[in-house]
Amino acid sequence: MKKALSILLSFLLVFGTVAFSLTAAAEAPTIIDQGYCGGEGDGTNVTWVLTNDGTLTISGEGEAATFRPSDSIPWCSYDNQVQSLVIENGVTVFNSWNLFGCNELTSIDLPASLQGFSLGDYLYAGSELLEIHVDSDNPNMKSQDGILLSKDGTKLLAYPVGRHFAVIPEGVTDIGRFYGADILSVVIPEGVERISGGTFSECFNLARISMPLSMKRIENAAFYETFAIGIVEYHGTQEQWDQISIELDENIPTHTNYKLHEAYRAYAEGHDVIFEDRVTKAPTCFEEGEKELMLCYTPGTTWSHPYRQNFVTILPALNHCNAYDVPATEATATEHGYTAGVWCPDCNTWRSGHAVIHNHLGQQTVLQAPTATEDGLVDIVCTVCGEHGQYTVSATGPQPGDNGSDSGSSGGFWVQIQSFFRGIIDWFLRLFKWLG
Repeated sequence: MKKALSILLSFLLVFGTVAFSLTAAAEAPTIIDQGYCGGEGDGTNVTWVLTNDGTLTISGEGEAATFRPSDSIPWCSYDNQVQSLVIENGVTVFNSWNLFGCNELTSIDLPASLQGFSLGDYLYAGSELLEIHVDSDNPNMKSQDGILLSKDGTKLLAYPVGRHFAVIPEGVTDIGRFYGADILSVVIPEGVERISGGTFSECFNLARISMPLSMKRIENAAFYETFAIGIVEYHGTQEQWDQISIELDENIPTHTNYKLHEAYRAYAEGHDVIFEDRVTKAPTCFEEGEKELMLCYTPGTTWSHPYRQNFVTILPALNHCNAYDVPATEATATEHGYTAGVWCPDCNTWRSGHAVIHNHLGQQTVLQAPTATEDGLVDIVCTVCGEHGQYTVSATGPQPGDNGSDSGSSGGFWVQIQSFFRGIIDWFLRLFKWLG
């Protein structure tokens, strides 16, 4: 008995191991493409692999190459499939220019060996980046809440601008650049004294800025073509605000630094910006919906769309479980019929089927009754849809009791012809019977 139990347990152990291995193999990502991207010697010191789960993995030793122009990037034909970047330990240099066009990228993982990293202007524009992580053993960088900072936390190296509402961590004094980022608002922490030229250039949707009391200087073109600025939250006095050096170039009106003054006055007068997700297309049981982030400058102004179109979120179909089949109904003289369908009581709509069956057998009026020799005419009006039409009723032909004596009419003539042929047929029948 013990031997049999031992054999059974061994079998189950082997079977479970095999099943687990097969499951793991089935779930493992598969390689879409791979190659070399090294920047030393013959370029084979660093490799790249793209798998079907959207992960681009960079591995090897030393520097990765910097590819310019962008069409020379080895994975450029897959840039819309890259969702995460993983740089493995051993790689020391990777230029973010190599991520040009990877606008679906949502996460970046950096190793301890990487000497530095920053997001170029070309990656901020249209980026959906949400998280940046770095190995805690990296001597030069650290990650705080998914935000990449210098090791001492004073310099912002890269912000995941896919979050759209940027909050720069406390302790940062150098905020870097947000060129072209799709951010809607930014909170600049106390301790920051300067905003360099071009920092928020072409942030077309940046509508609200929280400015610290420590701010002393805003350089020319810091907010170049940032036309949406409506509110600057600043808790100092008017005198303190006037002491901030805001550089202006009167010859270049697109340098929108001048809007900072009116945006500060708007906040001081009690105005603000409201951001709200509004459902523009409600999801149904079987169709996806949409919601769109919109903004409004209070009070009393109308809601408007952000400059770019990537603030639309797809709402999944509801896929309710209470839907049930409804059989078809036949059309009548006064009501339409319907094909079979599936009705969902939760979203009060038909999931499928339920097409209208028209049957125009409504109210009929005889315009001309048919006779034995002439067709009739009937008028019909559908009592459901109001469609109007006519149809012909065939002549009735000779009726029982007609003697056909009216030789002057076509009806009497044909009666006589029929009588003649019946007589001939009757004579032949009698002849065959006599001969037989």
